[in-house]
Parts: sequence; C-alpha cells; structure tokens
Amino acid sequence: MPIIIVIQGAEINIKPWHILLGGLKEGTTRIPWLNREPYAYWKGNPAVAETRQDLMKCNVYENQDWNARLFAQHWFRESQEGFNKSDLPNIRCTLKVLLGQSVKNTFCHVTLPLYVYDYMFHLLNSYAKLFRYKPSISANATELCVESMVCGAEGSVKKFMVESLVKVPANTDPCTMPAPFDPPTLYATLQRKESSIQQVESWEKSYWDNQTITS
Repeated sequence: MPIIIVIQGAEINIKPWHILLGGLKEGTTRIPWLNREPYAYWKGNPAVAETRQDLMKCNVYENQDWNARLFAQHWFRESQEGFNKSDLPNIRCTLKVLLGQSVKNTFCHVTLPLYVYDYMFHLLNSYAKLFRYKPSISANATELCVESMVCGAEGSVKKFMVESLVKVPANTDPCTMPAPFDPPTLYATLQRKESSIQQVESWEKSYWDNQTITS
C-alpha cells in the first residue's frame, strides 16, 4: 500500500526536504550517539488520540522516571515563538530514542524519501494502470501553473513553496523499483535489523552499568 509522506509543514516551520536534509546531516555530527541524552523523546498533541494520552502517563514525575521526556505541543505559544522549540535538526539529533520516528535511532535516522518525485512518478503511473477508461480533460477544467499556486500563498507557506520549486528537469531517469524480496533476502534484512537493535541495546546497557558503578 503506498504511503504518502508530507515533505514540509509550513504551519509548524518544517522546511522543504532538501533544506531540512542538510540540517539533519549537520545535526548528526554534533553529538555522537553514545553521548546523547539517554531518554525516549516525544512531542505532539496528546488530545487527538487515546493512545497518546496513555503515552503521557509514562512521563517523568516526582517519584517516577522511566527515562522518557514527553511534551504536549502548545500550538498557540509555539506559533507565537516561530516553532523554535520544534526545530528538527536541533532537537531530534540530541536524544537516543525518538518515539514515533523509529524504534531505535542511530546518528538521527531519516524517514523522509530523498527521491520523492521518483516515488510520485511510480505511484501515479501505477494508479493510472488501474483505469478502465481513457481520461480526458474537462471543458471546464482550469489549468494550474506555478504562478497561480504561489501568488495566493503568504508567509512561510509561500517562502517554502518557492524554495522547493524544481527549476530544471532531472538529468537522470526515474529510479527503478526493486523487486519483492525472496525469502532468503527478506530473512537477511530482518536479521540485520535485529542485529542493529541488539547493538544499540548493548550500548544502552553498557551506559547504565557504568552509571551504576560510578554512583
């Protein structure tokens, strides 16, 4: 099933992908993974789902600390401050585990697609193959161009749209989608994932063992 991923969110100051990627890469070099804060981090709106409200119960309290730092996003206050406390490169590359991003994050795992236009190319072409008729342009259709889409935008929305504008066509063909995994390849992939998780857990155990010895 195709997954649609939002590449930018002007309303919360998430910049266009190619700009955000540079910030994330730079952010991974600031603090080595082993030196990052040993907390699980999450920030969002807990009011939208019961599971999120349950998650907030795992926050740090006076007599309880499960090494989780969970924050409710105060939208009005954040918007007044320009969402500076939600800056992805500065926040998400300083902690070891990011809830809702990936189970274990090593040097800030990026889940946004680099080849998003290739992805959309394959998605739309696959969707078109399902048609049982030949599409035609309606006589009442209105053609959209870059100018008509940008002119009505304001503030960060307009700024990010201009920054993400593709000015020239790519000099490469669209990427080729890989074939489905055969059983041995799938098994090897799952084994590598499990090995990576075990490695991170080993680092965590070593860290806390050293903390106990020191104290």
